[in-house]
Amino acid sequence: MFYTIVTRITSSRPLYKNLICVLLGILSAFALPPLSWPIVFLLGFGAFVTLLKSASSHKQSFALAWFYAVGFHLAGLYWISASLFIDIARYMWVLPFSLLALPAYLALIFGGAACAVHGLRHKPIIYCIALAVTLFLNEIVRGWFLSGFPWNLFGYIWSDTLPLIQSVSLFGIHGLTLLTLLAGTACSFLFQPLQKSSLIALAVIGIVFSGLSLWGAERLQSTPIAYHDAINLRMVQPAIEQTNRRTEQQRIAALSKIIVLSRQASEKPITHIIWPETASPFFLNQDDASRATLKHIIPKNGALITGAPSRTVDQGVIHYFNSLVIMNDKGSIIGSYDKSHLVPFGEFVPLRNILQMVPVAVDVIGTADFTPGSGSKTLRPPSFPSFSTMICYEAIFSGQVVDETDRPQALIQITNDAWFGNTSGPYQHLAMARVRAIEEGLPLIRAANSGVSAIIDPLGRTIESLPLNATGVIDSAVPHALNNAPAFVKLRQFFAF
Repeated sequence: MFYTIVTRITSSRPLYKNLICVLLGILSAFALPPLSWPIVFLLGFGAFVTLLKSASSHKQSFALAWFYAVGFHLAGLYWISASLFIDIARYMWVLPFSLLALPAYLALIFGGAACAVHGLRHKPIIYCIALAVTLFLNEIVRGWFLSGFPWNLFGYIWSDTLPLIQSVSLFGIHGLTLLTLLAGTACSFLFQPLQKSSLIALAVIGIVFSGLSLWGAERLQSTPIAYHDAINLRMVQPAIEQTNRRTEQQRIAALSKIIVLSRQASEKPITHIIWPETASPFFLNQDDASRATLKHIIPKNGALITGAPSRTVDQGVIHYFNSLVIMNDKGSIIGSYDKSHLVPFGEFVPLRNILQMVPVAVDVIGTADFTPGSGSKTLRPPSFPSFSTMICYEAIFSGQVVDETDRPQALIQITNDAWFGNTSGPYQHLAMARVRAIEEGLPLIRAANSGVSAIIDPLGRTIESLPLNATGVIDSAVPHALNNAPAFVKLRQFFAF
């Protein structure tokens, strides 16, 4: 009966196949955070590959893969559109582009990858390997093409499976993505009569994943958490809604709330304070009065690490930056970092000169972009581990979050996920940042405006956290980095390739 149903589906009309692929893509996205059901992806992807094998032409292979990827990205990236509802009357015309055009665009290369191996579909094992490799290369391409958007790579379905996700310390998220694609294509054999070669393929995949999981479990058990005991860090999560940051009065009120939280009593003296992205609405690099006010909350011989906009003037041209600054207890800025990976259409507008000629777009794109910084940078606050900064979106770029010539002892991510409300976006964002910690063998300190703020050790174990939309503080020691850098740090993407 089961194989009869599968046979009827694979022999049905192309329109029905396309619709089924969309549904399978949506189903596969349930494997991503916050649900994190990997088995759903493996079965959904396996069913999709079964349909792909029945394609009668290159064109149909492209179409089936394109519709699957549209469904996957539609369900995985719907949360982007939530930001438009902050002022939906103004941004309504953008909604079709964020909700539909982005998944359609991301699906193009995915469709092309499936089309490229169409001729091998009658050789099951070779076809599955070739399809996994070409789709893996698709994931690599979308990680850098047009500034890159490596969000929800297939390897992230394991982000909540802590023993298995340890494997990214060996070959990074791209290596795990390749293995996940190989496992997904192998699962297509479950939807057809099993042959000896199919059983061998499934057994090999099972052994590889079981071996990596056992190795990861042993790694977790044999690596205790060690702390910098002299540090008592306070991380502030104010949970300020984006609609309450529009006017100058609202921004000042939001900053006042953050200051009050920073001054709360604690069991142990606070040594350092961290605020989230753009917590300060002022250009601290030019605003002496604001720095003079903030210095009174900074612990003696400690530091305030906060997100804040920066502004410079170069030959009469004003440049704006999304920055992290470090202030000491005298109110002086002793270190700063400017975000280098900017968000397209969020912090800069591609093709601005063309879009400015579209009347409906002028009011939305504004008049100025942020300027990108020079890249990863190691900062050294007083009496605190050296750290590399990831501002929001930058956490999704594997292998690009530290200065290789000056490795830090920790990662700090500051972000403002309030734009996306109570959707899956903030949970996916957290999962990717946690994978960066495991890849680099560094603890992660994540300060978010509305959550999820967390302190995570170098193996991805959550030490302290505040849930989405909660207001509060985290007071905690800071974990040490691993004594020896993981293999991924030394070889980067070599194993994956």
